[in-house]
Amino acid sequence: MTAHQEGDVEFRFDASWLVERYDTLSYYRNQFTNVCGSAKGVDFVAVDARREGAWLIEAKDYTQEPRDHGKKGPIENEVAEKTRDTLAGLMAMKVYGNGNEATLADATFKSKRLHVVLHLEQPTHAKRGHALLDAASIQQKLKLLVRAIDPHPQVVSTATTKLPWTTVWKPRPGANP
Repeated sequence: MTAHQEGDVEFRFDASWLVERYDTLSYYRNQFTNVCGSAKGVDFVAVDARREGAWLIEAKDYTQEPRDHGKKGPIENEVAEKTRDTLAGLMAMKVYGNGNEATLADATFKSKRLHVVLHLEQPTHAKRGHALLDAASIQQKLKLLVRAIDPHPQVVSTATTKLPWTTVWKPRPGANP
């Protein structure tokens, strides 16, 4: 089992998976972020052991602070852009990345299917006067944006049980309760 923390959520994958925090990869940080002005990336790229699927996972936690749509725009647009940029980065990484990076990129493109996942954590009720994001609506809009990559993108949370990995709410030390 390998664990990767993003905010207050721990993602746990079987040890046989290839999983990397995309934005910490050397090629992305040192080479690709300035492509076309600025390239973005999803939080995790995960490839299952049998290469049945490669998962592009973006994690967002709005349990403490609501999303500022004025500054960032619709969340589905952000996820779609990060997905596009990540795939472009992985293609270049396949050719120019170091050993581990090239292996991850190669495994991604040898997978039988690409999956786009938004892991969205938010309060279970409206608190502090802000409205909850409608996960079903976001999923529908995301589906229209990434259908050429994944015709069935998912919007999930720690409450989602039918995923090939597990997630656990695990606040970081010193985080607000």
